[in-house]
Amino acid sequence: MRDVNKIILTGNLGTDPDLRHTANGNAVTSFRIAVHGIQEKDGTDWFTIIAWGKLAEICNQYLSKGKKIYVDGRIHNRAWESPDKQIHYRTEITADDIIFLSRDTDDESAKVVDLNPNESNISDKEGSEASQ
Repeated sequence: MRDVNKIILTGNLGTDPDLRHTANGNAVTSFRIAVHGIQEKDGTDWFTIIAWGKLAEICNQYLSKGKKIYVDGRIHNRAWESPDKQIHYRTEITADDIIFLSRDTDDESAKVVDLNPNESNISDKEGSEASQ
């Protein structure tokens, strides 16, 4: 049996996306989302989301702080040493698919965007799909 590394989250952006490009020119964006517990006593968990390529560019274009999203991705842990020789650890979610759940009143951002690495679709309010 093979191993599985999969996480599904819904939450609200706590930061605007930060789009960058690697030395090879690949787009990458990162942002944090807040996921609230079922009960108030459960509190709020924060996750750093990383998106690559076309998904990164579209997230940067359409998302902003406060928007609600669905994320389907993989958990990655990374470690690095700071200049003062301390080891730092971070857990991040690499997004494979993101669905924009927030709807705005203007036509352009009133779209639910469902993306996966193989196919990009934008669905309008009525649910019809047009390839991008």
